[in-house]
Amino acid sequence: MRIPDITPTLNMCPEMCLHMPEQGLLVISDVHMGRVQHMRRNGLAIPTAAAQKDLNNLIQVISAYQPQCCLFLGDLFHSLPNSEWPQLFQALESFPHTQFLLITGNHDRFVTHHLPPNWEQHSEWEIDGIRFCHEPSEQAGFEICGHLHPSYSLRGKGRQSLRLPCFWLSDQRLVMPAFSSLAGGYSITPEPGQRIFISNGKIVSEVKIP
Repeated sequence: MRIPDITPTLNMCPEMCLHMPEQGLLVISDVHMGRVQHMRRNGLAIPTAAAQKDLNNLIQVISAYQPQCCLFLGDLFHSLPNSEWPQLFQALESFPHTQFLLITGNHDRFVTHHLPPNWEQHSEWEIDGIRFCHEPSEQAGFEICGHLHPSYSLRGKGRQSLRLPCFWLSDQRLVMPAFSSLAGGYSITPEPGQRIFISNGKIVSEVKIP
């Protein structure tokens, strides 16, 4: 599913990522690696398989799109370093021809001294006039960001509801959904002129806003 009226080079993917094939770029936001171990350390009985599932999904996505550059749009990690961090770095060594960039998110404050030497780290990054940052900003121009974990609730006639992660598009920015399956979601109520694209994990579809 392409983002209409912005640029034909941005492709929203059902795996909660953004593919820019002309730039050889794959954008992934809010992976929150280390969250499971952090929650278990704080007494929550979260199965460790949840972390492995997210890592496996990440590897599958990078393998599928084979980007020249993989840009993590902040909150790649969740908290203090734990056993999930080296597992991630070791897994990404399988892509020696991919450049990895990290936009520093609010959860990434401990990451600087742990990144592999071939990684790049930035507070924001720009390509072809598009600014990439972690949190929404008030700067001029079009930006792509994360941080908010947007989701949208679909409602049926019988009071059924289903909340799905979404891409949230306005004329100033595209807010990406969280890649992490445990990140939760911020329910979006779009304003006039804004657009919502939901993903069920298989397809991306635009929602007809009432």
